[in-house]
Amino acid sequence: MNTQRMSLFMGVLMVSSSLCGFGPKTVVSPRSQSLFLAREHAGWDHLIYRPDKDETSATLAIAPSYQHRFRGGAITEALLGCENLIFSGSQVACRESTDILADYWGLPSDFKSEVHFDPNIATFLMDFDIYISLDGVTPGLFAEIHLPMVHTKWDLQLTECIIDPGTTFTSYPAGYFADDPITLSELTTGDSAPKNVLHAFEGNATFGDMREPLKYGKIFGRQNESRVSDLRLAFGYNVLREHYHVGFSVRAAAPTGTLREAEFFFEPIAGNDHHWELGAGLSGHADLWCHELEDKKLGFYFDAVVTHMFGSTQKRSFDMTPNGCGSRYILLQKMAEPVVGLNVGTMLDNSLSPTQYQGRLVPAINKTTLDAKIEVGVQAELLAKLNYYRRGFEFEVGYNLWARSKEKLQCRECIEPCYAVKGDAQVYGFTEPGETPVALAATQSKATINNGQTATFDGFEPGNFNTGFEFANLNADSPANAFDDSGIALEQLTLADANRLGVSQIAVRSSNPPILLKDCDINECSALLPKAISHTAYFAFSYALERDLGLIPFIGGGAFVEFGSKCLQDNSALSQWGLWLRMGVSFGN
Repeated sequence: MNTQRMSLFMGVLMVSSSLCGFGPKTVVSPRSQSLFLAREHAGWDHLIYRPDKDETSATLAIAPSYQHRFRGGAITEALLGCENLIFSGSQVACRESTDILADYWGLPSDFKSEVHFDPNIATFLMDFDIYISLDGVTPGLFAEIHLPMVHTKWDLQLTECIIDPGTTFTSYPAGYFADDPITLSELTTGDSAPKNVLHAFEGNATFGDMREPLKYGKIFGRQNESRVSDLRLAFGYNVLREHYHVGFSVRAAAPTGTLREAEFFFEPIAGNDHHWELGAGLSGHADLWCHELEDKKLGFYFDAVVTHMFGSTQKRSFDMTPNGCGSRYILLQKMAEPVVGLNVGTMLDNSLSPTQYQGRLVPAINKTTLDAKIEVGVQAELLAKLNYYRRGFEFEVGYNLWARSKEKLQCRECIEPCYAVKGDAQVYGFTEPGETPVALAATQSKATINNGQTATFDGFEPGNFNTGFEFANLNADSPANAFDDSGIALEQLTLADANRLGVSQIAVRSSNPPILLKDCDINECSALLPKAISHTAYFAFSYALERDLGLIPFIGGGAFVEFGSKCLQDNSALSQWGLWLRMGVSFGN
């Protein structure tokens, strides 16, 4: 074991009791990269607000920019609960209640590892702006087109330290994941073997009756996206005077950025989540001090934009309310009729089970990732700044407020009503004699990402492995004895597996009735963003070379720090810092 792994292992021993499971949210989202008034107006205010103009003119600008997130702990808390998670199998001695149950990923039952997350978001953009002064048509009339090209990189930076790869594991017993035992070699060799947590999250792993790999919520290194974030348009009118102006505009945005597909757990977003927007803008400035002979002045500027974000249909992954945070990663079992060879009840009074396991396990996220139409009532941005100008040189400092109301779910796709939570249940029982496998209907409607559910009997711990009752499904919903169609009780294990595990063969339970996953079990809040409010401080500078040539070139730059929330489940605004250059030319001035 190298020094880095040893240090991480010692850290596990010291902090394992404080580790936790997944967080309360399945998504995070920054504000659109195109929505930043500070960068949009830096360096050209004195060129576009000129009362002496009486002809149509245009000012073009291009701004290469870089943005990087900070406060990554807020992201891990919202998505994962904390930066470090322990994955451990059901048979690991002294499992912590906060450990993630590694069985759900088909890892050996005595497997244990710690995974660490350090989310990173880095964005490059090329921001194109054109401001058209239509003074030749009507003095004060204007139009603006804003088109940022974005390349964004998102990476959870998952690293894994395997504490125990499964040194004593030989096989999962028949009945747990399939009607046959699943050996260690099946879980550790081959392209579709889970191997470890990193490989299991890549979306290629299958095992036993789980023949459908992870389709959504994958973690697979860095994900990149390159798009035009949004096409933003404004059309308005400025009342221009020598030392002040007031402007009004109609604002709209067309969605050209990414549309959420939910394939990846940490999905890169460019733009405003594909919403159309419509709203209004208000701007103004006043010169606080002016020295005309030396061509210098100090001005106060403000801009405000308010829009409504119309419904956008996108894929969102939902947790399940009865099963808690991260439950989208537990296993579901498909249930259906006809029922073959399974009776439930007592020795004297048993009847055909109402439904039965159909030999198919599936990651819950494959079924709880749904098309959802989401709207945002109000999005607003406010800019206030002081601008000092002297003979072409310009310097400004300012404050930017961004706010967005919480997301509202207009409608969503319904789940299929034929799946139930597996938990750590046996899904097959066995006849005696002959040991023929019979599919059960044992459901665990309250199993979590950490454990199978607790039995309803006093003195039983969470899970299906209490001494003397191992694999007997005493923690199933409404447990009832299971019989074959001849009325012979089914056993929980084959004789070979019972001998290998050192436990007794006993009667296995099914559920009567089994509890299927219902559409109302979907936790809609888990995939919806709360309100967002951020505060940004910035500065910018520029120089315009004013000559009587019919055009004015300018160049400058700036930097900002945006302070989002430390708790994203209450305020979804992310924190980031950024730098930009801005250059352009004004025609017809």
